[in-house]
Amino acid sequence: MSGRRAPGVPSAAARPAGDPPAGDPQPLAPRPLTRAVTLAPGGGPAGDAVAAVLRSLGLEVLGGPAARAAGPAPAHCAVRIGNRWFGARPSAPQARPLDRPALRAAARRLCEAGGGRMVLLTDACGPALGGDPETAASHAADLHWWNELAARVAGRGVAVNTVRVGYAPFLGHRLSPEQEADLLRCQAVRRPVEPADLAGALGLLLSERAGNIVGETVPLDGGLDRAVVPFGGTGRTRPRSAPGRAAGSPWSLHGRRVLVTGASSGIGAACALRLAAAGAQTVLAARRTGPLETLAARIRDGSGPPAHVVPADLAEPGAGPALVARAEERAGAVDGLVHAAGVLELDRPGSPPAWQRMYRINLFSLVELADELAGRWTRRRVPGVIVPIGSVSAQITPVPQVQNYGAGKAAVAWYSSHLATTLARHRIRINTVLPAGVRTPMEEAADPAFVEASMRRVPSGRFSTPEEVAELVAYLAAPVSDGLTGAQLRICGGVGTLRPLPELLPGSGPDDETWRLP
Repeated sequence: MSGRRAPGVPSAAARPAGDPPAGDPQPLAPRPLTRAVTLAPGGGPAGDAVAAVLRSLGLEVLGGPAARAAGPAPAHCAVRIGNRWFGARPSAPQARPLDRPALRAAARRLCEAGGGRMVLLTDACGPALGGDPETAASHAADLHWWNELAARVAGRGVAVNTVRVGYAPFLGHRLSPEQEADLLRCQAVRRPVEPADLAGALGLLLSERAGNIVGETVPLDGGLDRAVVPFGGTGRTRPRSAPGRAAGSPWSLHGRRVLVTGASSGIGAACALRLAAAGAQTVLAARRTGPLETLAARIRDGSGPPAHVVPADLAEPGAGPALVARAEERAGAVDGLVHAAGVLELDRPGSPPAWQRMYRINLFSLVELADELAGRWTRRRVPGVIVPIGSVSAQITPVPQVQNYGAGKAAVAWYSSHLATTLARHRIRINTVLPAGVRTPMEEAADPAFVEASMRRVPSGRFSTPEEVAELVAYLAAPVSDGLTGAQLRICGGVGTLRPLPELLPGSGPDDETWRLP
């Protein structure tokens, strides 16, 4: 893809492109990339609702003559809402197909400016069948085109992503009480999408730290895409409201105690720092005590909340329940888990098998910890949160000799999604983060030829940073993501979301002739 940066060069979209809004209305939220966002015209009532959500983030919304006068903003939103199964009117302005020439022009301007963000808001239900086939095909074509756009511009610092909403009355969806009840019974989170849910997703995707989330879809559908089978026959299901939104910032973790495994380095350490910055007390767990003590001192020296050190070797059977018990002895009742502990060893034929240890640390320790915490939380009626760190290897098979690592990470992702459905009625949420390459000491020690070859397959042209992964974890741990459970969100620069083909044609970026075709 033409215009790609050399491997390791940070994305322009990962750096601030303007001052943040004055008087941030969302304290503790990720810092916005910009203070202005362009909203594609023609959105109708749904567009007006999205504009109100963007303004709630402290952003200036540009559209029509105002946008032309101000010039291109570093962020751009498009809206297509028209799913009749949610009671939307197919004839409404926001149901029209995307204005592809206008969006292509906006993407080109962002490329020329050095980077930016583009987000599509849609209520298309993915592979669900049973609706009007022509409308479904039109939605599918728009989504495919949007992802093609994402792949073409990622190497120029433009991160293109999607927010897919389920039933959202504030966006113009209308169902009778009986229809709404039947729909909500097929969700893990039994309530409609609220403006605060959309504000959280847009706040994340428009932030400076989300630069390597590329081609991803945030499923704000309450778990509708999990195909939950409703039990108990038909009848009225009372929608519930989102908890924790009335008190302080929805991004805040004040008053929460979060256990972070694998906290001695890399992603785990970055997550602990980010959670502490959001106000959480942290319990830091890993085998190496020295790095944990250093990290705890760093959190405390920054006038952060208390940080507790609990050494643990999660390769040992039964280590999970023992760790939870020690964590609660030191810090009090734990109500969150970030499971960043993990190990990667190659499956070399003829060498001593390493798969037992990998499954023990990567998967079985998570099962032990989640089972122990879920039991405690359900007894105490605590709405706990679990965020396992998986791997994009759960969904793609990019390299040989990692079959046991990939299989274990796939089990982590799908165990977490199934457990999320089981525990949703207890208001316990579980969402998995799936990184691809991350700039850690492990990556620095890799064969440079392998790193270079890997970069050629990554649309953004770079690996993620631990801090970017931690931003996604903080979003999933906070009340702002209350509408998400069972999700598997990738931060991979597009390699797992878009799965681009090799560059077989001369030029495949926005300067190529094919870019100008409809």
